[in-house]
Amino acid sequence: MALIYQSGYVFKDDGTAVSGATIQLYQTDTTTLVTLSDASTSTTTNSDGYYSASVTEVGATSSYDVKITSGSSVRYRRGNDKLQLEELDIRNDTGATQGGLLVANTTNNASVKVATFAGRNTTGATNDEIYLTFEIHNAAEEVTEYARMTVVATDATNGSEDGEIQFDVMKAGTRTKVWSVSSSSSGATSFDIETSTVTMAVDDFTIKSEDDGSAAILYMFADQGDEDADKWRIQVADGGVMTYASLISGSYVTHMTVTPNSTVASSSVTIAGTLTMGSTAALTNAGLVAVADQSNITGLGTISSGTWQGTAIASTYIAADAITGAKIADDAIGSEHIADDAVVSAAIADDAITSALIADDAITTALIADDAVDSDQIAAGAIDNAHLADDAVDSDELAAGAVDTAHIGNQQVTAAKMFNLARGSILVGNASAATAELTIGSDNYILTSDGTDIAWEAAAAGGISAGKAIAFSLIF
Repeated sequence: MALIYQSGYVFKDDGTAVSGATIQLYQTDTTTLVTLSDASTSTTTNSDGYYSASVTEVGATSSYDVKITSGSSVRYRRGNDKLQLEELDIRNDTGATQGGLLVANTTNNASVKVATFAGRNTTGATNDEIYLTFEIHNAAEEVTEYARMTVVATDATNGSEDGEIQFDVMKAGTRTKVWSVSSSSSGATSFDIETSTVTMAVDDFTIKSEDDGSAAILYMFADQGDEDADKWRIQVADGGVMTYASLISGSYVTHMTVTPNSTVASSSVTIAGTLTMGSTAALTNAGLVAVADQSNITGLGTISSGTWQGTAIASTYIAADAITGAKIADDAIGSEHIADDAVVSAAIADDAITSALIADDAITTALIADDAVDSDQIAAGAIDNAHLADDAVDSDELAAGAVDTAHIGNQQVTAAKMFNLARGSILVGNASAATAELTIGSDNYILTSDGTDIAWEAAAAGGISAGKAIAFSLIF
């Protein structure tokens, strides 16, 4: 409870101090005596005629009459007195927590006026102002204005008046405006903070639009907003769509749009410019291709880095020339990353694959389609007997007429290579001899020629007909 003090001096008409006068407090305009804070019901003046009576405030409507009695003389200082003064200087030394001024309205109403601070000049001009100043002694014991609260008539036009309240503080020896609240004739109200740092130790900070259906907007200007590029706007429209925009060529252009929906999965984020991922960033199927049709991907102009996971991205959603060798890390693509039939010959540039790019044992017969390799794909001298497996070439792999004398090296056909073709003994004969040189049994065959074809022929018992024997000798 606050203490209410009633103090003063009592003098005679000639200026002599009245000592020992009785001081009593009564409820205003009643005969109800008030008990003082020291539990007494009265006090007296001292030799200087001074008295001090205090009472504990017990109700909102407490006000008091002071009754001063000296012999048969009675004076009153009424609690309902109303005074008009040109100047009032209040200096209180009662205590650190006792204010020098208490202004109260005791009317029993939900809204009451407590005090009026007014400027009563008659200019009535725009930018007229009144202010309250707050002074404290500095270290040199000089009275210094440390803060000021100013009210400005920013528009004095009758019927369309606008006002502003400003708050100034001392900064490095200079009074500086730090924030203000102002209005305009359009009905808008602005709150301007003109400091480099604002700190709010709060759990919640809310910005909401004033009118139903209008957007909530937050502007942020760097470098005092000297250039368009310094200005950004975050806006939430009616319905919840949030946009991030910067001022470009005199108007705000949206860079990113966040569109909410009934679930996070059905919501969307649209980026107008280039999205660059950090070296450790990853885009997952949950964040990029959560739906099968991938209709939310409109093009990938730049893939700077990162890991692509989950559902594959269809080629229709990758911009032409978007992926280059410089954007693919060494060893980033293995066979497990390539779908069946994903790479066709049309996708491989001429001379793109060299022997340095093919691992040992990387290509097996299972990876080569039928008829995929023909003589056009084999360099001259590329296949020799070191590259042919045992029994790899038989008569099924040789086209008719493919092997002639030009393809058989000297001394390459031996008796061992002809064994399975032999039907009997090849005998020595003489094409010009009239009689056989050797006797042939009935079960023997001879290799004969009529000058055009070579054939096996059953040998007649007893010899070889003249002119039928081949003119070379090879017996096995």
